[in-house]
Amino acid sequence: MGGSLPIDSIGLLGPLEEDGTKGLARCPPFPHHAPIFEAELSVVLLSLDIDGTLEIGDPPGDFSLALVRRALELGYIVGSASDRVMSDQQRLWQAHRIEVHFVGHKHKLDEVRARFPQTRRWIHIGDGNADEVYARKHGFEFHWAHEVPKVGSAGWIF
Repeated sequence: MGGSLPIDSIGLLGPLEEDGTKGLARCPPFPHHAPIFEAELSVVLLSLDIDGTLEIGDPPGDFSLALVRRALELGYIVGSASDRVMSDQQRLWQAHRIEVHFVGHKHKLDEVRARFPQTRRWIHIGDGNADEVYARKHGFEFHWAHEVPKVGSAGWIF
């Protein structure tokens, strides 16, 4: 796993220190989207299942990487909560050159929510009953991957 980022218990990514030891398990700030400030009241967290949800999943889903990039551009906190192991999720995002704020498991969405207290809207998008159950259990809005609200409609994610 040389060159990969360490992952903590809820999948927050972090860089390796200069001496090769693991640093803080947090993502570095991303220059391509706005920083997240606690005073910001409109912060949105977008959690995505992978398989059956994302176009790069196995099986592929309807949610495009263009939408993921759009969420990042808008300053959303974006990551994945999947059944896949976290290192696999991390490799998938890296392969597509997308820097996410977290990777984790859908049954631990409560930990993701606790890690980002500045968030005012929590959304999880998935394709299975477990996605819906855990999202609702942990206070997230839930949208089926094949039924993401259309632009301008109630519940639209942007």
